[in-house]
Amino acid sequence: LDCIKELKYLKNLSMAFNNSYRGLSNEGLKHLRDGLTPLTSLQRLSLVFRNCPKVSDEGLKYLKDGLIPLKSLQNLFLDFSSCEKISDEGFKHLKNGFSPLTSLQHLSLIFRISDEGLNHLKGGLIALKSLQSLSLDFGICLNISNQGLKYLKDGLIPLTSLQHLSLNFGNSSNVSDEGLKYLKDGLIPLTSLQHLSLNLEACYKISGEGLKYLKESLMPLTSLQHLSLIFRISDEGLKNLKDGFTLLTSLQHLLLVFRISDEGFKHLKNTLIP
Repeated sequence: LDCIKELKYLKNLSMAFNNSYRGLSNEGLKHLRDGLTPLTSLQRLSLVFRNCPKVSDEGLKYLKDGLIPLKSLQNLFLDFSSCEKISDEGFKHLKNGFSPLTSLQHLSLIFRISDEGLNHLKGGLIALKSLQSLSLDFGICLNISNQGLKYLKDGLIPLTSLQHLSLNFGNSSNVSDEGLKYLKDGLIPLTSLQHLSLNLEACYKISGEGLKYLKESLMPLTSLQHLSLIFRISDEGLKNLKDGFTLLTSLQHLLLVFRISDEGFKHLKNTLIP
């Protein structure tokens, strides 16, 4: 990567390493760190490491050191979703890499973590006061619970400039109504939100009571234009969404993915039509 570090005026860098079974390891991220460090004009960075089984937490430590000097960075996309040796400890390193990026406006992460990883992420998010767009795809994470959403809540509350939020906890079956209560507390301050996407498809422990929390979180978000909800809920549970959409007068696009019957559609009608 010696050729990259000579490009001191580079503003946009996108690199993808897919199916790298042949030898890409932490040593590769060490070289990447050395290549990134001089690129202080960089505004957009996208790094994809898929199926790289030799990359571990140590590699994320090197990446953290490469991110810290990039004070002009506005857009960051990281995908380490199938690097099985990366754990919550790796996220602890990344947190320290995010905190200095005070110009960051767009952050998108695809990782395999658990509750403690979200705890580390919380510490990194709090510093990103300029963030306008946040996408967290933890759809393959099986070990995220209500405690993880409690940590995330604390990270979301300061992000009052956020306009776009996408959260995918599609396979986090340990999340229950309590988790939605925490999420509600994190969403309510985000009154600038225009786009909200929530995927909790496999969270079978969420009941109608949890949808009351979801309703309460939606009502203050009067700037919402795009709303996507993917949930596993019952026909009766839909009753508790009633009035949740009433104040969303700016809404232009609505995607609802539920598992319901004819009775559920009756409740859905009453939810959408005042």
